[in-house]
Amino acid sequence: MILYPIPDRGPNTIENIASKFGSIGICTACGRIAYFRRYLDNHREFGNCLLCGASNRKRQICYLLRKDLKIKNIGKITTAASILSAEASGGLHNSLKHNINYISSEYFGDSYKSGEMVNGTLHVNLLETHFEDNKFDVVLSSDVFEHIPDPYQAFREIHRILKPGGVHIFTVPFYQTHYFDEKRAEIIDNHIVHHMDPMYHLDPLNPNGILVYNIFSLEMILNLSKLGYRTIMHKLYDFRYGIFGNNATVFESRKI
Repeated sequence: MILYPIPDRGPNTIENIASKFGSIGICTACGRIAYFRRYLDNHREFGNCLLCGASNRKRQICYLLRKDLKIKNIGKITTAASILSAEASGGLHNSLKHNINYISSEYFGDSYKSGEMVNGTLHVNLLETHFEDNKFDVVLSSDVFEHIPDPYQAFREIHRILKPGGVHIFTVPFYQTHYFDEKRAEIIDNHIVHHMDPMYHLDPLNPNGILVYNIFSLEMILNLSKLGYRTIMHKLYDFRYGIFGNNATVFESRKI
């Protein structure tokens, strides 16, 4: 039984070994038996698949995606489902790009409108997309919503473009021992106002990193319920797929 709040814990024996030497298992992104590189001190962000590059966090998303689409954990993820991904590179993207109903995207800033192509990549602003209602079976995002000034407007927009019964599978930085979201910054009168010391995450599109506006907690699940989702928080642990660590947390929000 997992109770909330979820107590922090240190790494176990398997995780200590993986930190130093990596591990071997089935990559849920590319669907092949692979070596996962050393997990170092952050099991969530490292342990990349030697074959496709998918990190532990990306394998967690693919683990749930395969479950929802009823696809075995070995072999390619091949589906007729309509999928929108909020990234257009890396192991997660590469595992899906062969599917005919798959759309990948990035966010290139407010100077572009959703639907524009930027150097061959679709630009999508999740606060206001260009997609019609009830378009997608699945929307995927991996540590995106903490960088959106008004994340619940973006969650509302995802709800709009999901088909009834469609699912948003996502990861966000999540405090497992807190109850309320941490608002680190917000935009007031077109200016960024910092409530805490600025925090930036690495971003392949921005060498200076990208600002974190919010870190989420239990409040997020309650707010998603108000928007019309039924959300399940998955605390994953399965060494067969190189998925472990204290923070292997993935969310599955289904449109009611």
